[in-house]
Amino acid sequence: MINKKSKGSILFFSIIITAVVLTIGLGLTNLLIKQFKIIKESGNSVLAFYAADSGAEFGLFELFKENIYDSGPIPTTTTYFLDSNLGYKLVIDNTSACSASYYCIRSYGFFQQYQRRIELAY
Repeated sequence: MINKKSKGSILFFSIIITAVVLTIGLGLTNLLIKQFKIIKESGNSVLAFYAADSGAEFGLFELFKENIYDSGPIPTTTTYFLDSNLGYKLVIDNTSACSASYYCIRSYGFFQQYQRRIELAY
């Protein structure tokens, strides 16, 4: 038999349980949304790194094409756009600022607001 004091307790407990489940669900949703943003941003960073790698490879190609051991003049700074937001800036240096025996290659890859750099020394 149900007495008057416990009549509304089932409704109270069901509201409490619903609120707890809803809070946990919203918290997990918020966490997942943040993780998806991080994953997307890391993909953009990887594209910037690949652009920098392309620039470094192109710099090596230019040096080998011009004979790497000839310390003559090499074009120092070049910027290439692979797409509207994707590209690289290539800097080839053989001045005293370069600590390498022959050349220093610095390639700056960029994609949207991300920038990554690769340095090579010969």
